[in-house]
Amino acid sequence: MNEAECSEEFSIEEWSTHLSLMSDAIAQMEGYLAVPTYEKKQILWELLREIDSLQGDDYRNVHWTTVHFVRSGYLLKLDYALRCFIEHNFPYWVYKLAREYVECYEPSYGSGLIPDSVPMLLEVADFWCNYYFDCSLSEKFPQEFVEIKQGGYFS
Repeated sequence: MNEAECSEEFSIEEWSTHLSLMSDAIAQMEGYLAVPTYEKKQILWELLREIDSLQGDDYRNVHWTTVHFVRSGYLLKLDYALRCFIEHNFPYWVYKLAREYVECYEPSYGSGLIPDSVPMLLEVADFWCNYYFDCSLSEKFPQEFVEIKQGGYFS
């Protein structure tokens, strides 16, 4: 988000607020990881409420469900990340965060996992490989990693 330009949908002030919120939330999540306390969890809940207020209240009925049309994909990812820390069903939120991060859209492919998704998918896979196996994806699966990098699976 720091590298992205301010979207036309937001004023400079709104964009600045989003950047500040993102920075604050990351610092709060890191603090909670270091020393998880009830008070720190409450701060994370407050950040979620702030995100919710910034996302707007554009709810629409689509088919048989209600859909919230959010204003910022960045804030949506931040919302999911915060929920990974405070919700009991955190695996659900981890999945939603990874999915939101990895899926892309391109007119010739549509939406979902497309060739442009590969770098982000590899980043997520590398994170979990480091988490579970204490080594990088390329160290754990060297041959497969070379084939992926050469485009063998997505050409």
